[in-house]
Amino acid sequence: MVKIHIVSGFLGAGKTTFIKRLMEILRNEKNVIIENEFGEVSIDGDVVKKEGYDVVELPSGCICCSLKLDFHEAIQNIIEDINPDNIIIEPTGLGTLSGIFEVLNFGDLKEKCLVENAITVIDGEGYFEQQEVFGEFFKDQIINAKTLFISKVDNISVEELNNIIDSLRQINSDANMIYESLDSLSADNLCLLLKGKTLEHQVMKDIYISSQKKAMEEVHDFQSMGISIKSEHSRNQLEKKLKSLNNSKLGIVYRAKGNVPCCDGSLEFNYVKGRLSITHSNLKSEGKVCIIGKNLKKFRINMIFQPREVKIYGK
Repeated sequence: MVKIHIVSGFLGAGKTTFIKRLMEILRNEKNVIIENEFGEVSIDGDVVKKEGYDVVELPSGCICCSLKLDFHEAIQNIIEDINPDNIIIEPTGLGTLSGIFEVLNFGDLKEKCLVENAITVIDGEGYFEQQEVFGEFFKDQIINAKTLFISKVDNISVEELNNIIDSLRQINSDANMIYESLDSLSADNLCLLLKGKTLEHQVMKDIYISSQKKAMEEVHDFQSMGISIKSEHSRNQLEKKLKSLNNSKLGIVYRAKGNVPCCDGSLEFNYVKGRLSITHSNLKSEGKVCIIGKNLKKFRINMIFQPREVKIYGK
């Protein structure tokens, strides 16, 4: 039976980084990663592929709603054609765990695979804002998780962390909760997480089914756009452009991610509601930007990223 590991989380919480860490533990097994991105531009899939892992991409939609049939078919094909030891699923941040469980329990899939763990990555820096913004998704992803991993804890105070823990416990009192940095999390504890075992105790519970109508309405409020970039950028140029996204005249930009060419490789970046990080890669790659938000003023955003040299597409 194929083991399923689900790594969910909200936009920019750090799901892909978490998966890369988990793959270090699974490196001696046969693995396939399913990447589901809301936007039409694949960013996370490219990041994971660079590590040499097998990736199946399901872009431009959500596997818990509009792409349910595609997701079910992808799982079937992976099991029949590859028969891996593990399938790691990274759903879009605008998805519900209950919707994924519904697909995995449909037809004969439940006889072919076993969900070992459902991990939700929580953005420690943006927790309370996301709690307000993501509504039904927020509750569904937290209450159906067997493990809650709070990321970016190095950037918050002990008091803020305790407030987050208290809030999470009010939503899901049974889940195993981890709030140490990935680098300090031991390999033994990561193995326990992969097997769905808590570090203290194991509790089984029923699946919380979110309001699918309400969740769909919330998804439809979000937009995405993709921009292809050919021109080279310096770190300062890129940082200035990303900071300019925090402007109400552009709509509400919740998430931006991607990479742009630079003189000696490429600059990979992540932007979450005003917070950003930029890292350098020696590998040259096609410049791509994915932006997710509400009421996006696409022409104005396009103008930020060198209008004479970009191609814009999206929904």
